[in-house]
Amino acid sequence: MRPAGRKPIAKERAQTGGMCPKTGCFGNLNFGVPVRLKAEVGLVRHWDVQAYTTDASNARNLQGVLGGGALACQDGLENHFTMLGLRPRQDGEPESTVNGVICMAYSDDELATAKAFYATSAGSVLIKLPATHFEAVSWPSMPPNTPHVYCVVTTSDTFQPPTFDSPILQTYLDAILTDFMAYGEDFAEEFIKTTRGWSRYWLDDREEDLANRLDDAEGEYEYEHVMHLLNRCAPGADGRRPIATYAQYHVCPPEPVEDPTEKTECTGFIKQKGTNYFCFGMGSLINTPSRVGTAGKVAQCAIPIAISKDYEFCPCWNFQNRAGGSQLTAGGMVKRRDPRNKTPDAETVGVVYPGPDDEAKMLAQDEREIGYTRYNIPLECMRSLGWQPLPQGVTVFQYVPNTELDDGHPARTRNPDGTPSPRASFPSREYPLPQTYVDVCILGCLEYSRQFATKWIEGFVGWPSADNPFWLNDRPYSRQPWLHEPRHKEIDDLLASVLPGAYA
Repeated sequence: MRPAGRKPIAKERAQTGGMCPKTGCFGNLNFGVPVRLKAEVGLVRHWDVQAYTTDASNARNLQGVLGGGALACQDGLENHFTMLGLRPRQDGEPESTVNGVICMAYSDDELATAKAFYATSAGSVLIKLPATHFEAVSWPSMPPNTPHVYCVVTTSDTFQPPTFDSPILQTYLDAILTDFMAYGEDFAEEFIKTTRGWSRYWLDDREEDLANRLDDAEGEYEYEHVMHLLNRCAPGADGRRPIATYAQYHVCPPEPVEDPTEKTECTGFIKQKGTNYFCFGMGSLINTPSRVGTAGKVAQCAIPIAISKDYEFCPCWNFQNRAGGSQLTAGGMVKRRDPRNKTPDAETVGVVYPGPDDEAKMLAQDEREIGYTRYNIPLECMRSLGWQPLPQGVTVFQYVPNTELDDGHPARTRNPDGTPSPRASFPSREYPLPQTYVDVCILGCLEYSRQFATKWIEGFVGWPSADNPFWLNDRPYSRQPWLHEPRHKEIDDLLASVLPGAYA
């Protein structure tokens, strides 16, 4: 959700919401609530929205297969295909629940722009539904101050099922399913079950992209799981054809896929509701793209929190990878009572997001974090800064470098003679603080508010100073920072206002 009216911190983040029933994602977001639209509302998700792609390479491939026609026009620069839409249930059509994600809040200006756009749209309208028409199905709860949710609904005069010239595209479906699978395979399976209008006019257009998908383990994992799920659950999946053989349908059309004749209703919570482990991010992990890139799409949902001075650690610029790699200083942790910490009573702010979903995966992650020890943060030391409360009874953890543990801790880093090794140092000439890393962190903070970013700066220990001025401006084109970081002035002004003696 995004702030409505840009209120302080994140307390008033959700005045209105928007649900995307197609992809589970609606913009660059740092929170989404998996929900289910109740069957009695009278809306169904259906393959019946015509669209086109302007991907030139894909267009020419399809043009060659289909021999021109509606699918390939304007010299191969447009290709028609069928998308999903949310539309009113038709006479005689059975009811169905629809799952999706409430994932965007409009400011007044954004809402006015959206209304103006859909007011001139010929194929869809923006409608407002009471929030009571939806039910949350996982650990995130519905925003408490959201009276209604906006949905994009297809108008009845534009319904058109998939055809030979306008098929279901596999790459379009891949993107949808990987987004849904971020909330669990059962959530993705429910998407398939509650979608109507499946067709065997289904083109597997991803052959050339498959090699790239299999280059990395994560891509292979996603590909195999999407294929397994579709083959097991999707009506019409047996009719999916690659580009090399799809043209056969022009001569011999496939058998139609029958829609359900009875009500389709899913109930209850999804498995993700039982998530027990949550990770605390206090640096680059506050930034949504950085966090998702590190921990996967499951980490898209994050709760902004503050940690009180009662917790024994606080964030610090003291992590240096001395075993090799970048010769820079990044965010680590330090004992709050460390004599170098001049602000021991300062609050720590950051985000909490879902971690491993069972004990075995948690232990496996512990083994990978060589040089670190997992610390659980007491729930009583944390408070939410947004509308989403911390789930009850969960474990919130972080990893603390072994150099910063108590001297008597069995995992404390030690010298060859058994004595405790030195604590990690602050930024130095050999290991300076990189501006680009700070940029990522502050941009993450600004997803919530300027006040959140200010608290983050104030709660971090070890900022460079006049006595320790090792802060490297490593932005590309540092004399023209706008070429690399469009919000550079906002970041620079914030740092200068909070750290006047260090940032110049």
